[in-house]
Amino acid sequence: MNVSEILSGLVGPQSWSGLGLTVTRLRDLVIVDLGSRSLVIACDSNASIGDLPADHLKQDPRITGYSVAKVPLMEVLAVGATPFLIVDNLCCDLLVTGVRILQGIKDIVDEAGLEVMITGSDESNMPTRQTGVGITVMGVLDTAALRVGTARPGDELWVVGRRRSGIGVDAYAERDGSTASAVHVAAATRLPGVHEVLPVGSHGIRFEALELARTANAGVQLRDDVDTDLGASAGASTCFLVACDPERADGLRSLALPLELVGSVRSTEE
Repeated sequence: MNVSEILSGLVGPQSWSGLGLTVTRLRDLVIVDLGSRSLVIACDSNASIGDLPADHLKQDPRITGYSVAKVPLMEVLAVGATPFLIVDNLCCDLLVTGVRILQGIKDIVDEAGLEVMITGSDESNMPTRQTGVGITVMGVLDTAALRVGTARPGDELWVVGRRRSGIGVDAYAERDGSTASAVHVAAATRLPGVHEVLPVGSHGIRFEALELARTANAGVQLRDDVDTDLGASAGASTCFLVACDPERADGLRSLALPLELVGSVRSTEE
């Protein structure tokens, strides 16, 4: 039995209907169809990264908060939803470590120009020797505007932002004008000719390109002559993929980030 089979037995079906709702798990998102409106839910977690005694990677917990909130925010924004709620589950004390994690979460929210409610819980009853935090981001949009599986055959696939592994890299130092963030994803979704946006994480660019094509019932052709390592981790979504009309690709320059053409979306019949 492989990991996928084990997990499928634990997390249940990919879709569920009841109570007048249709809930679908799609890529790293959960979509709750409410009729004309839909909720979009994304999650992430981070462990053993902070300044507690047993943390493996030592860094300021504020950086941990920034990076752990960045990924699900980008995922929600990428499909066209507006985030309205962040739930933080702090597996550590609140008054020392937790407050600094929350400062980092607030930093990425402010950077993206969002107005978001933040709530959650913490572990202040037990002594903790290792940093841990789970994040859930919820957004809302008109159901008809959901941008998942909307890439089209003939679209060019561009990587926006400089790919970085994220391990040992200060997430604040990444804000040097070359690394993608939530504000760039939101801007990309508004550009004419952009059909789909997908943040890239630890699975790498090749994996996400295949996922983007799969959900569009299409294929993908990746170039062999790219400078970026398509199989390497992109850490905390240091870059993202854009499926774009080739005639409108020049508009991506307005994002003021490094760009690289890595492939194209193809019909499954090609």
